[in-house]
Amino acid sequence: MNPAPAARDPHHQLETLAGTWNAHGKPSGNGRETVRRPGTGRWTVPASIACVIGTRASAEWSIEWFAYHAEATGLFEKAYARYREDPWPLLTVMNKTFLIVADIASRDPVLADRLEKALAQPFAVLLLNEERLQTRYKVATYLPSSRLEDAVLALEPHVPWRKGLLARRAKLYEATRNPRAELAQREHDRYLKKESEDRRSPTSRPGAPAGEPEPGEPGNNTSSHG
Repeated sequence: MNPAPAARDPHHQLETLAGTWNAHGKPSGNGRETVRRPGTGRWTVPASIACVIGTRASAEWSIEWFAYHAEATGLFEKAYARYREDPWPLLTVMNKTFLIVADIASRDPVLADRLEKALAQPFAVLLLNEERLQTRYKVATYLPSSRLEDAVLALEPHVPWRKGLLARRAKLYEATRNPRAELAQREHDRYLKKESEDRRSPTSRPGAPAGEPEPGEPGNNTSSHG
């Protein structure tokens, strides 16, 4: 019997991957696991998908971690291509995928390269555009400076007011002699000044609080400077 169309649909596969990853937590190991379901025998599947199939009580990791993450990266590439055409995805699932992408990118620069390219173009009707751009930046931090610069430039002119991002942007633009280097340094200095003022006067909030998480995490509210 041929599989149902949804089973072959990369968009559906990505939603399954994202849903199980976020519902159950990322796999405790890297690779694949063999799972058993009553009456169905044993078969090997990507670890995060295994949560859909059955209990993870008996797991046998059979291949190196790269193969699993490379397969997941392929699903993201296909699904993000669909997101550029389909303006009606499940936004809750779509948003959760960004955390997985950032995690995969941190594990291997080859996969980071592929994922950055997959995020470089906007989705249909600019869906979750800020989240996409910030995740692209997060992924690009594992790539050469020229690629990182492209990702940071895509956030201009309203760069998220985050300490780590502003510091990296100022240092990067200075190294690459970007025309915005002076502005980037002024804005970083401005952030540090306001952070210092906040510590002396905790009741005022002229800027984002110290310790704000880095961009790219699903659910983060982005704030922009004027």
